[in-house]
Amino acid sequence: MIKEDQTRLFVVLGLVFAGLVALGWVLTAVPVWPQSSSGAGAVGITAVTGLIPDGSFEGGPSLWTEGDLTVPSCNPSFSAIGDWSALSGLPAYDGVQTFLAGSYCDNGQSGNFSPVRSNYAEQLLSVPPDVSGLSFWFAAHTDAAFLPTEDSAYVEFIDPGNTLIVYPGKSITFDKDVVDKGWLHGSVDVSPFAGQDIIVRFGVNNTGSIDASSMLFDFIEWGEAPAQTTLADPVNGGQLNYSGPMGLTTQILVPGGAVSRTTNIWYRPAGGPGYPLNSGGPLSGNALTYAGIAFDLDAFDEFVYLPLITKSSGSGLGNGQNVFGLESAAPQAPAETTSFFFNTPISVTIYYDDTNLPPGITEDQLYLYFWDPETQMWQDAVTSCSPAFLYDRDFVNNTFTVQVCHFSRFSVVGI
Repeated sequence: MIKEDQTRLFVVLGLVFAGLVALGWVLTAVPVWPQSSSGAGAVGITAVTGLIPDGSFEGGPSLWTEGDLTVPSCNPSFSAIGDWSALSGLPAYDGVQTFLAGSYCDNGQSGNFSPVRSNYAEQLLSVPPDVSGLSFWFAAHTDAAFLPTEDSAYVEFIDPGNTLIVYPGKSITFDKDVVDKGWLHGSVDVSPFAGQDIIVRFGVNNTGSIDASSMLFDFIEWGEAPAQTTLADPVNGGQLNYSGPMGLTTQILVPGGAVSRTTNIWYRPAGGPGYPLNSGGPLSGNALTYAGIAFDLDAFDEFVYLPLITKSSGSGLGNGQNVFGLESAAPQAPAETTSFFFNTPISVTIYYDDTNLPPGITEDQLYLYFWDPETQMWQDAVTSCSPAFLYDRDFVNNTFTVQVCHFSRFSVVGI
């Protein structure tokens, strides 16, 4: 990015360096970002299903539509997709070109004033079925003497049928964890849009008028949604609240006494059930309809999966499970095993949108089912406990709560 020295420098992004010199604009200092990893094959990233169209910004003409939120708009307008390695000191993560969100622009005004820019790039994407996340690489820089926590980069989703409807996806604050750290990996939840079309927008919102924050984006591909974890201890238990891009929350409440030692509760949204929605459980005569919410739940301790307390065997003793390793920095999807069982039931509360239910399904027909690998069937989540609990439904606040006694792949279905 461009580093301000003693005076504000006019910078027109998109022009080559020779053009800047010809116009009398001086580039006095360019910060060099340390590059933590480079190239599509960077170590430590799980393989995903592939780049989105023009996901590396190498296409020409680009499939991305750019927008300028600067007031007044940058004049002349220019594309922020290009080779910014000479200015940033950082090669593209993949290929040559990246998308530069933020930084400065020239509004054709007189005097030594170069406006701080807020801009974005967006694209209409068809999200593949069962895909839960959008993976991307980013590199951040700011010219402010103190980190401007009010400046932020973002990924958001826009309804293509009504562009006034915006779903917040992910916000990245320009703080010590990201600024000048080189290329970093991020992901955002797209599970509510699996199998649908959605506009995806990447951008930066600069709030100051002098010092700019800026973000390079590159190598955007389909992948898994980010996982979320929380700690539960034997005395106080724990609580995990996961809020997706459509504002719907899934709440996991672990009561005291449910675990015998401090335990990580692990949640990851899924892009779909992942297994055929056959009929199952006590309502085996009824077909199941996917209601748009699916997720994995599991538990581990010190990044090793726990045996905990499992379903009783014929002798009345718990059956210990195998132990699986887990990367300490970034939990991956659990290996498929017999589900874990807890000392006391775990409460799962689902928030749903009653205006967006499957055709023919009413909110009193919503249930939470889990995938049983032993029977290869979907089962009602209440049957995970014995005796089974009743559903607690709140039609005013659009929630229902289920008591479960083990974790697995879960899906909200209509019956």
